[in-house]
Amino acid sequence: MLIYAHLTPLKSKNLPEVVLLSYDIVIGGSGGQGVMSLVELLAECALREGGKVKVMKYKGLAQRGGSIKAFLRIGDVESPIVPLYSADLVVSLELAETLNVMEYVGNRTNVLIAEYRMPSVLNAMGIEKYPENIVDEFLHRGYYLLPAEKDLRENKLPVITLNTYMLGAISVMLHKLISDSTITEVLRGRLKRLLEENMKAYELGKRRMTEIIRS
Repeated sequence: MLIYAHLTPLKSKNLPEVVLLSYDIVIGGSGGQGVMSLVELLAECALREGGKVKVMKYKGLAQRGGSIKAFLRIGDVESPIVPLYSADLVVSLELAETLNVMEYVGNRTNVLIAEYRMPSVLNAMGIEKYPENIVDEFLHRGYYLLPAEKDLRENKLPVITLNTYMLGAISVMLHKLISDSTITEVLRGRLKRLLEENMKAYELGKRRMTEIIRS
């Protein structure tokens, strides 16, 4: 799916005099985690901010809990596909699924990972082993790990709010591109159920991401 809107040039927060052609986001996870809903919501937010947006989704075996990923490019680009090793932001909603989007991580990429484990069918059958020691490896690489599973459990929030929890974390990274008021407005307009729980998860993810950056 391609979505077009008026382009507003993006300026680098580190180099204000430099105009960026695009801000590229890759989101990965397992089927049923809300990856598609998350990228669609972000795209709508970017459109409301006056951006030009392109989206591509890879569903694969999403309905069966398989790997899934989506691209979101905000800016003046021809293709919706994010080039390898060049994403500005990579987000993973499942710990091991991060490995399936690593090829988009470059030297300047920020990586946000939900510490949430959702073993695959192959893991459950004993055909494949769930990766070990990946948390330590990700921390060593300087990635941002959010204790999503623990946070949702302790706050009695359903698993279905994981994507809005991660949206809160993403909002901290995109605060110069997309305002918090735009995100909350779109959220309230799109959510048909569990509005209170999702808004709580959003604020929780935003607070947790802020704490991690400050520490």
